[in-house]
Amino acid sequence: CSSKYLIESDKLQYHTSDTVRITVRGSTNDDTFRGILLVAKTKTSQQIIGTWSVVGSDIKTLNCGGIDNTGITHNSPSDKSSIEALWHPPSTIIEDSIVIKATIVQSFDKIYVDCFSITLTAKPTDTTTTVASRAPTHRSTTTTHTHHSTATPHNHRATTTPQSHHATTTPHNHRPTTTPHSHRATTPPHSHRATTTPHRHRG
Repeated sequence: CSSKYLIESDKLQYHTSDTVRITVRGSTNDDTFRGILLVAKTKTSQQIIGTWSVVGSDIKTLNCGGIDNTGITHNSPSDKSSIEALWHPPSTIIEDSIVIKATIVQSFDKIYVDCFSITLTAKPTDTTTTVASRAPTHRSTTTTHTHHSTATPHNHRATTTPQSHHATTTPHNHRPTTTPHSHRATTPPHSHRATTTPHRHRG
């Protein structure tokens, strides 16, 4: 086998309605090949499966096992840098894996068999797609709506919080405090004594 060539697929899981694009090419533009053979087989039983269609003018389909379009081969021995082909899965899901093998002819004395392959598996069944494909059944169903006017009793109670309005008066003792003033007319006693100087009359 050689690392000069590659086989590629645009998907590794498929639905029965999918188209899988397979590309065989050289690792570089200088790595060309002259011949190609592409076949899809089940991994376990090696049964040829699916069909092919061509892309471009360098290849054509083959009849393998008496069934048309079950393989791909080259049209001419000219050098090719790459080829593309389309593989179409069978109409029923295959539980076994699908192996697509490429036999590459580099020259008349260099042929690579069982060196290049890619494995595909079927996607799980999509139940949503199955349901959507059924014809819709239209049934005229009249739904009776019963409107019950349910009045929820609301208890509107005016709750008044009793407020105690007590006028609290702080007793103020207004007592006129009078400082007793003693109004005493203090009259210094004057001693009014008539002092009579005795005159002596001498006759």
